[in-house]
Amino acid sequence: MAGGCCIKTYSKGQGVVSLSTGKAEYYSLVSGASNLLGEVSTALDWGIKTTNEVNMDASAGISMGSRRGLGKAKHVDTQFHWVQERVAQRNFKIKKGGTNDMLADVLTKPVPEATMNKALLGMNFHFLEGQHQLSLKK
Repeated sequence: MAGGCCIKTYSKGQGVVSLSTGKAEYYSLVSGASNLLGEVSTALDWGIKTTNEVNMDASAGISMGSRRGLGKAKHVDTQFHWVQERVAQRNFKIKKGGTNDMLADVLTKPVPEATMNKALLGMNFHFLEGQHQLSLKK
């Protein structure tokens, strides 16, 4: 989001097999953080300063990303721990958000129409009726 408007969305399947839901949440944090830092770099190239935050509703993923090292988690490949270093360096923050406030959920699972409309309005999408004046006439 930039200036209250959605500038990019994406959705993808998980590319890494995990042995627990906590690790799956952490891997999603790694993926989201990677995309965030890419977008931050692009914004800086355009001269735009951003607030860098990853919003998650996954407590285990937030916990694993906010600490240093494995903790109680086992079998997490060390290549994914760069996120912990970036959080410690304050390159971005991880924020806890409520499940009902996650705008990206409309990209990942079936949701009721009311939830879809709330998310689209939250991303500043607007619903318009009719045809554009330049569209082909019937």
